[in-house]
Amino acid sequence: MKKQRKTFGFSLIELLVSISIITLLIGISLPSLQMARKAANKTKCASGLKNIGTIWAIYSDQNPNIMAEAVSLPSFPLVPSEITFMEVLAPYMNTQSVAIYECPQDDLGYFDQRNISYEYLPGLAIAFDVDNIPKLVDLARQSPWMLPILADAAEFHPAPSSVDARQTVYHDTHVDWLLSSPTP
Repeated sequence: MKKQRKTFGFSLIELLVSISIITLLIGISLPSLQMARKAANKTKCASGLKNIGTIWAIYSDQNPNIMAEAVSLPSFPLVPSEITFMEVLAPYMNTQSVAIYECPQDDLGYFDQRNISYEYLPGLAIAFDVDNIPKLVDLARQSPWMLPILADAAEFHPAPSSVDARQTVYHDTHVDWLLSSPTP
């Protein structure tokens, strides 16, 4: 009597079918993983903006009649006489970390060149001028939800079609999309 050998393993066909099924599943899941990564980066950016907004609120409480005279988007190379938004807020932070000033989807290199992925925007509502500071302060007091403070320097995030694709923190510290045509 012949002894039958028991083999434990896959045949070539079974192995190829298993590999093709795994490849198909990976191909199906990759786009959803990329979308999840973008959503996570958008949330991280919004969280950083919210933190900056909170620091801005502390600055505004300490300086009630002053609107920070910082450059909108620092030039590169940095001009020594330019006061950046980060320098204005530095005394109000409990750490000197600049990580909150980086948008994770800043693929244009704003953070690498300027140490900030955001643009200072108080002049969006009213042209930033020393004479307009009382108007800006008044707008900040009456309608803080309308005065944008800081926004993505470029369109880093996908957004609904009805708005400009720049996440923005407003004077009242809420983070939202910057409306394509802000109403004063």
